[in-house]
Formats: sequence, structure tokens, C-alpha cells
Amino acid sequence: SVSHIDFSDFGTFRTGAFSVSPNGEYAAVIDSTGLVHTWHISGEVVNTYRAPLTDALETVFSPNSDAVYSLHHGEGRVMVIQVSLLDGAQTVYEMQLDGQPQTFWV
Repeated sequence: SVSHIDFSDFGTFRTGAFSVSPNGEYAAVIDSTGLVHTWHISGEVVNTYRAPLTDALETVFSPNSDAVYSLHHGEGRVMVIQVSLLDGAQTVYEMQLDGQPQTFWV
């Protein structure tokens, strides 16, 4: 069977900002506005999110395909956002570029 995804919703892709989960069931892409989109192989969009004040640079899936991680950078800080593919819960890990780590929940 063939799944049809309307890629026009994603605007322009960013180079290297596309990844597929290890189990082959999910994919993630970062569009030209910095939004991260994850979807299931069925074509259903699972999640769309944006990091505060930063641009998404890259996405990677967990080895067991239960979460997607995105790397964000901007305004003097680096953030990694973990989004559960099970319930959509977001955990944000932030590190100031001066080396002082901070962790908070969204």
C-alpha cells in the first residue's frame, strides 16, 4: 500500500532535517519556518511543534521508536526537545552556551 502525505503543508525542507524511526513507522521533518512535524506511516500527523526562541536544526528518533528528539539553537542557548510518540508529552533540555545546564518541563 502507498501512504500519501501532503508535503505542501511543510513548506521548504531544511537540508538534513528529515529522519525515519528505527521501526520504520514514523518520520520527522523540519520545515522552512523551524516547525517540527512528525507523522505515522499511515499519513496521520502525530505532532507539530516549535521550540521557543530557537530554530530546529536536526531530528533523531530514539532506538525503540517511542520518541523523537530535535536539536534547537538560538538566542545564546541550545535546546533538545524530546517528544513522546505515545502521548505527545514534551520534555525540554536546555543548556546555556556558557556551560550552565538547565532542565525544565513543558
